[in-house]
Amino acid sequence: MKIKVLRSTVCGGKDLVAGKIYEIEEKDANLLIALGKAIEFKDEVIENEDTTKALEDMNKNELVAYAKELGLDVPRNATKAEIIKLINE
Repeated sequence: MKIKVLRSTVCGGKDLVAGKIYEIEEKDANLLIALGKAIEFKDEVIENEDTTKALEDMNKNELVAYAKELGLDVPRNATKAEIIKLINE
């Protein structure tokens, strides 16, 4: 399972650094998630006008529209990076 590490930790003898993404065994991933040290990481790709786009390739208006489709509230002054973070949480 892919995870994004929130707080640096050790798993399976490896140092996991906060902010990085790792592929680890599901049981280890679930434990780190339960401990609040990681979140599940999903590669977000959506269909937009018959073209597959990654979140980073979308403009701010597209990101806001996608976030609203997901039922998320986006602050009016949010940056593109903040909206991507909100969607990935």
